[in-house]
Amino acid sequence: MQESENDLWDDDGPVEIISAQCAITLVVRHQDARERDRLVDRLKSVARNALNGRSLSNLTMPDFTRFSSFQSQKPTPPTRMIRGTFVYKYLVESFTSYATND
Repeated sequence: MQESENDLWDDDGPVEIISAQCAITLVVRHQDARERDRLVDRLKSVARNALNGRSLSNLTMPDFTRFSSFQSQKPTPPTRMIRGTFVYKYLVESFTSYATND
């Protein structure tokens, strides 16, 4: 079964699916390099578990809300950073559904 855009929202008018992404940087500070690496991996797992597949404020589509990648940044002791790309999709009423002649 193929759905139209109207089926995704309601009968008031068409909707558009908006795709967005943002960068989230996770930062850990510890004197020991091994502990720093362990902590940043743990923080990455916590972020994934907290955000992947969740609807943010009941606005985003859970199936399309997730971290798509992580990239380690150059370590600068005692700091370790990893940059995550977080992607999500949400629905908005189409701009063409608004009456402009009133």
